[in-house]
Amino acid sequence: MASSFKRTDFHNHIVYDRELRGADLGLFIETASRRLGRGGYVGVVDYHGCDGNARESKFEILSDRLKRTLYNPRKIGGAALWIPGKDLTLVRVIESEVSQGDVLTIGLDAGEAVPTSRGLTLDHALRSIKEVHPTAPIVLDHLFGKCGTGPYIEQNEHLLEGGLVQGLEVRNRLAIGLPIQMKWDPNGAGERYYMDLRNRKPNIQVGATFGTDGYYEKAVGAFWSEIEIASGEEMESSEMLRQELTRAISSAIEIRGHATWPSYYGVAHHGFDMIKNMGLRRVIKQLLTGK
Repeated sequence: MASSFKRTDFHNHIVYDRELRGADLGLFIETASRRLGRGGYVGVVDYHGCDGNARESKFEILSDRLKRTLYNPRKIGGAALWIPGKDLTLVRVIESEVSQGDVLTIGLDAGEAVPTSRGLTLDHALRSIKEVHPTAPIVLDHLFGKCGTGPYIEQNEHLLEGGLVQGLEVRNRLAIGLPIQMKWDPNGAGERYYMDLRNRKPNIQVGATFGTDGYYEKAVGAFWSEIEIASGEEMESSEMLRQELTRAISSAIEIRGHATWPSYYGVAHHGFDMIKNMGLRRVIKQLLTGK
């Protein structure tokens, strides 16, 4: 396969609603295409929280709705859609919770899940995912933001060896500096940690990524990282896609991409959606306790 540097944003929720009610998917795709360009990759996140009722199927809903549009997407197994007119690849991503933070598993087929529990350690979660899905790339998202695994990883760097983790999301659009459960500059902390890690362990096969973590259609592609990867057009199966994603993400050892200032508007937008769906008291409790 012929690979070249392409823009990727693997962390997008499209909208807060897990059924994509009211989502303008055309706006989502056109915005992604404009910002990422031809050959771009976009992650569509299915969130798998500790509450079994929180499991989403956004990627399946997206796939079903796009079948009835002029985008005419081609399925790559059950893990992705390639849109020929845009040369844009939409990839299924699962964001799951464990006791030390959140984890992104990229490229699983629709219907496949990963273990998730606040009582599950990151060590156990990573090994359990790889036992069932050995070729699926794993990225630790919003590394030093809320629900980030960064502080734990600093003390347990052995988890970055042996192929358990392929990428660290060093910049995240919603990782703003607040005194509650965050460092004051979480994105700066992520980049500094990654550069220090590479200086100390230059042979480690873990790449650096940026993610938008967007909850509305026009946010997609606001943050993107550039990695050397083949076009989705060349992917003949979901297994072929996973292997290429694993190779490309783990090889992205230079920090290349675009990240503006973290979005206070995005955080506020997400916060209002959470209050509307969960209630103010529950949101405040989650912010203060993480539960």
